This record gives sequence, C-alpha cells and structure tokens, in this order.
Amino acid sequence: MTQTKKLPSIANESVYVFPDIGDRTTAYLGKRFMAVELTEYAPWERTDGSLSKITSKQFDYLLLDGKHAAEFAGLKRLDDGSLLGSLLDIGGGTVFSSIREAITALAKECAAYERSLRF
Repeated sequence: MTQTKKLPSIANESVYVFPDIGDRTTAYLGKRFMAVELTEYAPWERTDGSLSKITSKQFDYLLLDGKHAAEFAGLKRLDDGSLLGSLLDIGGGTVFSSIREAITALAKECAAYERSLRF
C-alpha cells in the first residue's frame, strides 16, 4: 500500500499587505494588524485618497489592517498610560489598557460597522 503525505497548502493561507509606513516606528506587528506611531513631522496620508491627513495631534498610533491595506482606527495616549481608541470613519471612543486589546476590540467593531453598511 502506498502512503501519501499531505503537503501544506498555501491556497488557504491569507496574504496580508500593509501600506508603506515610511520611517515610522512600528509599535505592534501581528500577522494581520499593525500599529504605527505618528509623529508631528510626518502626517499620514489616507489610503482611501481623501485629502485629509491624519496627524499626531489626532492620534499617537494609527492601526492598519493588512487585509484591506488601509488604516482603520487611531489611538491616543492618556495621562494614566491607557489608550483612547476610535474608528476613523465613525469616531466615538473607548479606553484600552494595551495596543493589542485595542486592536482586538476595534477590529471587531470595524467589521460590524462594515457589515451594517451592506444591504
């Protein structure tokens, strides 16, 4: 009897691509999500082509989604060390204790928002 060996399939593997972050510092890098630090000297140009730029006055960190190759949320450092996070398109704000916690919650919130836009 011939034995077969199942080879790993890359067909089911997701490929994530991030926008160019230039010389910005990466504060978090996961398989799908990234957080980059914003500085006052380098505003972020939105990947959706809008003319508005995202600056360090708005957010200290910008969260990027490699599935869409785009930014989706921002985080502002608070005096007590926590982070105030909000989706870029709808605003709001939730306090988080870490970047990872913020990514988990804001990614779910963003996905729910996108689903609500589908008819």
